Amino acid sequence: MNNAVPILAALLAAAAAAVRTPRWANPVSRPLTLGLALLAVWALLRAPGINRWGDDLTTSATQLERLPGLIADVSLVAAGVLLAIAVAQAWGRSGLIKAAYAVLVAVEVVLLATYDPFDAPEWVLTAHKWIIAGAVTIGGAAIFAAACITFRALPARLRLPMAVFMLGGVLGVTVGIIRGVVLLLPDVRLGDSWAVLGSLPVFAFAIGSLIASARTRHATTTEK
Repeated sequence: MNNAVPILAALLAAAAAAVRTPRWANPVSRPLTLGLALLAVWALLRAPGINRWGDDLTTSATQLERLPGLIADVSLVAAGVLLAIAVAQAWGRSGLIKAAYAVLVAVEVVLLATYDPFDAPEWVLTAHKWIIAGAVTIGGAAIFAAACITFRALPARLRLPMAVFMLGGVLGVTVGIIRGVVLLLPDVRLGDSWAVLGSLPVFAFAIGSLIASARTRHATTTEK
């Protein structure tokens, strides 16, 4: 179960990204496509069995511990920012979008700075986990806020998928808060459940994108 849920989420997100590839020529379409692809990477690498297998492989080959986890975390943060940008593009605020890219670079740098590939002290691991919890919470809130702001300006056919994106934002905030609470309670451990919980927003964003792609394709066909 703990492996099946994130793997299924990864497949769904990858399918949603693949469906969008014909629109890659349009720069406005790229953040969402990339965001979905990165969510697929995160979900796949966070599947407990795959994560442990990848960690054993990279540790024996390169001596770098927790490398799959780092790739997953970097992918998750980038995906969250890109999804927020994709939703905010309908708002037309280029300044906010530029700021979001700046935040993306800053957070990724801090993530890499708190990664110790060898015998990491406990405070470094804890700091890294707090960054992820904060990024997931803030990213989910940003997606939810941007979706709410743009909702009424959207064509009717895109309101359902945007509502699903709102759900994804709420789930992201919830998962981030749970992650933070667990960090404050040293006797509580999420363990493999983190992969399952973190997959819930992935399902929402992938399903929302698939609905939007289907409705856009149908509208285009009808107009022709």
